Amino acid sequence: MVMKHLIKTNWLILMVFTSVTVFCSQRGLRSIIFLAAFPALLYQGIQCLRFWQLPERRAVHLTAIVIVITSLLIVYSIHIYRDYSVRTTADQIVQTIEKFRLDKNRYPTTLDELGIDSAKALHSYGLYYDATQSSHSIPILSYDSTFELGDYWIYDFSNHQWLYERT
Repeated sequence: MVMKHLIKTNWLILMVFTSVTVFCSQRGLRSIIFLAAFPALLYQGIQCLRFWQLPERRAVHLTAIVIVITSLLIVYSIHIYRDYSVRTTADQIVQTIEKFRLDKNRYPTTLDELGIDSAKALHSYGLYYDATQSSHSIPILSYDSTFELGDYWIYDFSNHQWLYERT
């Protein structure tokens, strides 16, 4: 009964942060959650301290704090999982490209030449490959950062490492 009352009194913050969580879970939008979460946490924290002597009011504000923190954790978990998933796929593609280079003594011109659907790689993972634009005949393999809009990871084939590029 107490939990039902806490949810009922916090229904607005629950609905707002459910929407914020869904929105900020999209690729590149992680940081936007801070615009909603920090002011909400500050406000609820001040209210909690203000009504510390009133257990029912304190519980309402503590519940709101839990809702906001849960929202933050969900958004970060989704982005961390997505980053891990994309990096794992990108690493497998790097290995395939390197194997192709060793076998044929050249880089593939497209991912399709490796049997990888380049349109699907771009749409699903934000993964981009181009062997024709490089001035040193070293291809470009990159993917969008899941965390920040416009940032991306690029693979350095000469040093065999991923580099983070900010825009």
